[in-house]
Amino acid sequence: MIFEAVQAVLMVVIIIAAGYFIARAGWAGKTVTDFISNLIVGVTLPCTAVMAFLTGFTAKTLADSWVYILASFAAIGVTWLAAKLVVKIAKIKKTQRGVFTALFSFSNSVFVGLPVATAIFGEEALVFALFYYVANTTFMNSLGFVEIARDGMELSCGGKGACFSAKDILKKIFKPPMIAVLVGFLLVMLNVRLPVFLSSALSYIGDVTSPLALMFVGMILQRTGISRIRKFDKGISWALVGRYLVSPLAMLGITACMGLPAFPSEVLTIQMSLPAMVTTTIFAEISGADTELAARGVAVTTLLSFLTIPIYILLFTYV
Repeated sequence: MIFEAVQAVLMVVIIIAAGYFIARAGWAGKTVTDFISNLIVGVTLPCTAVMAFLTGFTAKTLADSWVYILASFAAIGVTWLAAKLVVKIAKIKKTQRGVFTALFSFSNSVFVGLPVATAIFGEEALVFALFYYVANTTFMNSLGFVEIARDGMELSCGGKGACFSAKDILKKIFKPPMIAVLVGFLLVMLNVRLPVFLSSALSYIGDVTSPLALMFVGMILQRTGISRIRKFDKGISWALVGRYLVSPLAMLGITACMGLPAFPSEVLTIQMSLPAMVTTTIFAEISGADTELAARGVAVTTLLSFLTIPIYILLFTYV
């Protein structure tokens, strides 16, 4: 099990490295990375979200499994509140708070989460991993995006926050990724079947999201200097605490309070203990936020997961 899980993480590292060397070869300057970030947020990510709902759920499975989705929302919400508390305690810069909160709270539930879940628990774990995906993606595409966009606004205001209003922030919520989550949910609940040509087109477009986003992270690391990964400032250090300690403990606590069975609880806990969400870097780039911090956070948490994932597997196997 450990070998299969590590392979999933290794795949992520290789694709990030591909993006790094593409940028190093001079193929991906600022214009290219701007295009990629806009392409992902505006086109490929929405397609991924819609098809995840249509291929992973039916109206019945969504209705019958509300307790697992609720547990995921609750655990992520607790972690998000913990991140907001850490922001105050650690005095995270105003211009980094949204990116930091996303690194602390949201996990890479698709590219790492799904293969890791099946590698550890088998195919029957996939449906519970998808329940977590619904909560994680909805949270990130709404509140997460708004928080990161606020960082960009703070940067444009010199960190004073005086040149934008709450209304400006709220406008950020209804962007293509969030709209796609709502559309996907409605299509499932209304039992709408898309024509084959349309679902195939959405699938093909959506399939490029994860590898393109991971290569984007590599490109940003090349731009900022890969040596900066070794820079463990308080933002990265606290983000690691959130990813690998606070998040899984929050899920364990929530599932225990709700009295959920051991198997789905373990699957959901593993989903909470994964590397930071790659979309953090994309949202930071498109919002004019701290893309360097986002890319470093994704890279560091991914590399560290070579150690943390085997530890969690051993804990669930022998404890």
